Order: sequence, then C-alpha cells, then structure tokens
Amino acid sequence: MRTSSSHEEGVERLWSIGTQRILGENGQVRALSCVKLAWENGRPIPIEGSQFIIEAELVLLSMGFVPYRDSPLVREFGLALDPKGNILVDDEHRCSVDKVFACGDAVSGASLVVHAIAEGRKCARSVHAFLTNAGGRSASNRSKS
Repeated sequence: MRTSSSHEEGVERLWSIGTQRILGENGQVRALSCVKLAWENGRPIPIEGSQFIIEAELVLLSMGFVPYRDSPLVREFGLALDPKGNILVDDEHRCSVDKVFACGDAVSGASLVVHAIAEGRKCARSVHAFLTNAGGRSASNRSKS
C-alpha cells in the first residue's frame, strides 16, 4: 500500500464500514453511526453487534450508482430534485437544504468521469468558500439554476 498526502496528514482510512445514520444537534453534524461490514457474494452484509460512532463535523458522501430519486438519504434530507431525478443545485453547487452541496453524476446524471472531476473541483471551491465564510449566503438568498 502506498502512502498518500492524507496519510502524511494523519487521516485514518477505515475499510468495509457502512454508515447507518448521520447524528446531529441544532442543525450541526456531530457524529456518524456506523457498522462493520462482511462481504458475501459481492454484497455488503452488516455484522451484528459491530456498531460504533465516529465523531464528525463535516460529512462528504460519494454516492456511487445509487438512483438519487430512490435514495433514502436524499429523501431523509429532503433534497429537491430536477425533473430527471437528479439533485437540484444552484451555481455554487448548494442544494435546497442549507449546508448541503452536491456535484457530479448526482447533479447532471451519468456522464464521463472527467466531467465529474471538473464538477467536483468547482464544488470543492464552493465548499471551501462556505467553510471559510468567503462565499457564505443564507438559504433564503439562493437562486436555483
């Protein structure tokens, strides 16, 4: 296994973990409720009794090939969708829910990976501006594109 810059910065990687819930308080993420996974026939199976909590202030999701309109996470957050079932965002990649951003296939539908990477970089700049308060706007000031 190679060392990456994230390893050098002290990032710990956890493998075969499933997130069960995002735990929060007063609109702020506080932790993730997780479970360890076993793999059977190429499918993840939660290991009973292996639940644990990871403290967190920020959650970044890579949703893979989940159909967004059918995603329990999208429904639970109450994210607005466009007519094609993609997550609706403004020009800064902000969703209809405050402090939630989306990009890539979740926003535009399946496309080339280079487009997802480009959108990811644009979204990362918007998240950075939001976190550093350089581009902070309230939900009431957003205009959808």
